[in-house]
Amino acid sequence: MNIIQPRHIYLLITLVIVLWFAPSAKSDELVVNLASNHLNSAFNFNEVNPGLGIKMNNTEIGFFRNSYHNTNATDARGDGYSLYTKFTFREGMLNSRFGYSLDLGLAYYGDDGPYSLVPIVQPQLKFFLTKRNVLNLGYVPIFIDTWDGNEHSRMKGLLTLSYSYRW
Repeated sequence: MNIIQPRHIYLLITLVIVLWFAPSAKSDELVVNLASNHLNSAFNFNEVNPGLGIKMNNTEIGFFRNSYHNTNATDARGDGYSLYTKFTFREGMLNSRFGYSLDLGLAYYGDDGPYSLVPIVQPQLKFFLTKRNVLNLGYVPIFIDTWDGNEHSRMKGLLTLSYSYRW
Protein backbone atom coordinates (compact mmCIF):
# COMPACT_ATOMS: atom_id res chain seq x y z
CA MET A 1 0.00 0.00 0.00
CA ASN A 2 1.39 3.40 -0.99
CA ILE A 3 0.79 5.96 1.78
CA ILE A 4 1.81 8.94 -0.35
CA GLN A 5 -1.17 9.33 -2.64
CA PRO A 6 -1.78 12.02 -5.28
CA ARG A 7 -3.84 14.10 -2.84
CA HIS A 8 -0.82 14.24 -0.49
CA ILE A 9 1.38 15.50 -3.32
CA TYR A 10 -1.24 18.15 -4.26
CA LEU A 11 -1.41 19.29 -0.62
CA LEU A 12 2.39 19.49 -0.43
CA ILE A 13 2.55 21.51 -3.67
CA THR A 14 -0.17 23.88 -2.42
CA LEU A 15 1.68 24.42 0.86
CA VAL A 16 4.95 25.08 -0.97
CA ILE A 17 3.24 27.69 -3.21
CA VAL A 18 1.63 29.41 -0.21
CA LEU A 19 4.92 29.46 1.69
CA TRP A 20 6.83 30.62 -1.40
CA PHE A 21 4.81 33.84 -1.59
CA ALA A 22 4.56 34.42 2.17
CA PRO A 23 6.76 37.20 3.55
CA SER A 24 9.81 35.90 5.36
CA ALA A 25 11.94 37.59 7.98
CA LYS A 26 14.41 34.68 8.20
CA SER A 27 16.47 32.82 5.64
CA ASP A 28 14.62 30.26 3.59
CA GLU A 29 16.18 26.80 3.35
CA LEU A 30 16.30 23.65 1.28
CA VAL A 31 16.65 20.79 3.78
CA VAL A 32 18.17 17.40 2.92
CA ASN A 33 17.26 14.80 5.55
CA LEU A 34 20.08 12.29 5.98
CA ALA A 35 19.98 9.94 8.98
CA SER A 36 18.73 9.10 12.46
CA ASN A 37 19.96 7.05 15.39
CA HIS A 38 17.42 5.51 17.79
CA LEU A 39 18.87 5.61 21.29
CA ASN A 40 18.61 2.54 23.55
CA SER A 41 16.31 0.63 21.19
CA ALA A 42 16.14 -3.17 21.12
CA PHE A 43 14.85 -3.05 17.52
CA ASN A 44 17.08 -2.55 14.49
CA PHE A 45 15.46 0.48 12.85
CA ASN A 46 16.42 1.80 9.42
CA GLU A 47 18.78 4.67 10.28
CA VAL A 48 19.30 6.00 6.73
CA ASN A 49 16.47 8.47 6.14
CA PRO A 50 16.94 10.43 2.91
CA GLY A 51 14.36 13.05 2.13
CA LEU A 52 13.77 16.64 1.13
CA GLY A 53 12.12 19.57 2.80
CA ILE A 54 11.67 23.25 2.20
CA LYS A 55 11.61 25.83 4.97
CA MET A 56 10.00 29.19 4.36
CA ASN A 57 8.77 31.74 6.86
CA ASN A 58 9.79 29.45 9.77
CA THR A 59 7.63 26.58 8.47
CA GLU A 60 9.22 23.43 7.04
CA ILE A 61 7.40 20.78 5.01
CA GLY A 62 8.82 17.71 3.35
CA PHE A 63 9.18 13.95 3.23
CA PHE A 64 11.69 11.32 4.37
CA ARG A 65 12.21 7.57 4.27
CA ASN A 66 11.06 6.59 7.74
CA SER A 67 12.70 4.27 10.22
CA TYR A 68 10.38 1.35 9.42
CA HIS A 69 11.57 1.15 5.77
CA ASN A 70 13.01 -2.29 4.87
CA THR A 71 12.71 -3.67 8.40
CA ASN A 72 10.89 -6.75 9.61
CA ALA A 73 8.50 -4.63 11.70
CA THR A 74 5.14 -6.34 11.66
CA ASP A 75 3.43 -2.96 11.97
CA ALA A 76 5.12 -1.55 8.85
CA ARG A 77 2.62 -1.99 6.05
CA GLY A 78 3.29 1.16 4.03
CA ASP A 79 6.03 1.99 1.57
CA GLY A 80 8.35 3.47 4.19
CA TYR A 81 7.99 7.16 3.33
CA SER A 82 6.51 9.82 5.60
CA LEU A 83 5.41 13.44 5.25
CA TYR A 84 6.20 16.02 7.90
CA THR A 85 5.68 19.63 8.82
CA LYS A 86 7.58 21.61 11.45
CA PHE A 87 7.39 25.16 12.77
CA THR A 88 10.54 26.81 14.14
CA PHE A 89 9.44 28.07 17.52
CA ARG A 90 12.77 29.58 18.57
CA GLU A 91 16.04 30.16 16.70
CA GLY A 92 19.28 31.91 17.57
CA MET A 93 23.05 32.02 17.31
CA LEU A 94 25.54 30.90 19.95
CA ASN A 95 28.44 32.46 18.03
CA SER A 96 29.40 32.94 14.36
CA ARG A 97 29.66 29.18 13.69
CA PHE A 98 27.03 27.62 15.95
CA GLY A 99 23.30 28.18 16.25
CA TYR A 100 20.24 26.47 17.67
CA SER A 101 16.54 26.05 17.01
CA LEU A 102 13.49 24.47 18.59
CA ASP A 103 11.01 22.97 16.11
CA LEU A 104 7.48 21.72 16.81
CA GLY A 105 5.47 19.68 14.30
CA LEU A 106 3.89 16.43 13.10
CA ALA A 107 5.03 13.48 11.00
CA TYR A 108 2.52 11.45 9.00
CA TYR A 109 3.43 7.74 8.91
CA GLY A 110 0.20 6.37 7.40
CA ASP A 111 0.37 2.58 7.57
CA ASP A 112 3.96 2.45 8.84
CA GLY A 113 4.32 2.00 12.58
CA PRO A 114 1.68 1.96 15.28
CA TYR A 115 0.49 5.58 14.79
CA SER A 116 -0.47 7.56 11.69
CA LEU A 117 0.47 10.94 13.20
CA VAL A 118 3.46 11.39 15.48
CA PRO A 119 4.25 14.67 17.28
CA ILE A 120 7.68 16.23 16.79
CA VAL A 121 9.52 18.31 19.37
CA GLN A 122 13.05 18.80 18.09
CA PRO A 123 15.82 20.95 19.52
CA GLN A 124 18.70 21.27 17.04
CA LEU A 125 22.31 22.42 17.08
CA LYS A 126 23.31 24.11 13.84
CA PHE A 127 26.91 23.96 12.59
CA PHE A 128 27.51 26.68 9.99
CA LEU A 129 30.03 25.34 7.47
CA THR A 130 29.60 28.62 5.57
CA LYS A 131 27.00 31.37 5.77
CA ARG A 132 24.63 29.32 3.55
CA ASN A 133 25.62 25.70 4.31
CA VAL A 134 24.49 24.27 7.63
CA LEU A 135 24.66 20.81 9.28
CA ASN A 136 21.82 20.24 11.75
CA LEU A 137 22.09 17.76 14.62
CA GLY A 138 18.74 17.27 16.33
CA TYR A 139 17.17 15.26 19.12
CA VAL A 140 13.58 14.01 19.13
CA PRO A 141 12.39 12.71 22.53
CA ILE A 142 9.89 9.86 22.50
CA PHE A 143 6.65 11.04 24.13
CA ILE A 144 4.46 8.15 22.99
CA ASP A 145 5.16 4.44 23.14
CA THR A 146 6.31 3.76 19.59
CA TRP A 147 6.79 0.18 18.47
CA ASP A 148 10.41 -0.88 18.55
CA GLY A 149 10.07 -4.66 18.60
CA ASN A 150 10.60 -5.16 22.33
CA GLU A 151 7.95 -4.30 24.91
CA HIS A 152 10.66 -4.09 27.58
CA SER A 153 12.86 -1.65 25.65
CA ARG A 154 13.26 1.85 27.02
CA MET A 155 13.95 3.84 23.87
CA LYS A 156 15.23 7.30 24.83
CA GLY A 157 14.51 9.13 21.58
CA LEU A 158 16.46 9.62 18.42
CA LEU A 159 19.23 11.78 17.04
CA THR A 160 18.71 13.28 13.58
CA LEU A 161 21.16 14.61 10.99
CA SER A 162 20.25 16.94 8.14
CA TYR A 163 21.88 19.48 5.85
CA SER A 164 20.40 22.91 5.00
CA TYR A 165 21.18 25.31 2.20
CA ARG A 166 20.04 28.86 3.04
CA TRP A 167 19.19 31.51 0.50
